Amino acid sequence: METKTWTYTVSVDDPAPKPGEYIVTVGKRGINSVLLIRKVRKVNHKRVSEDQGYVVEVMYRPDLKPLADIEWHSAEDLSVWVKGEPAWPLFWNPR
Repeated sequence: METKTWTYTVSVDDPAPKPGEYIVTVGKRGINSVLLIRKVRKVNHKRVSEDQGYVVEVMYRPDLKPLADIEWHSAEDLSVWVKGEPAWPLFWNPR
């Protein structure tokens, strides 16, 4: 299957994403897609930041979309799961 490389940013207090975990893209209508993380590499920032970036190699897994679940806590806070396991959310908003 085809893989893509993305940059995923989390707070410095959050743990790093790991290979084998999932990213769930979320739009205004709900879950858009499910991606499996294949590789992770930490980005070395030149300036001090409250965020930490990671270059992740992901693979689309459309077969897992029916197994993904979402729970909204507020307009910008949510939790996502794939097959009952916590996943990383990714907001996908139109420009």
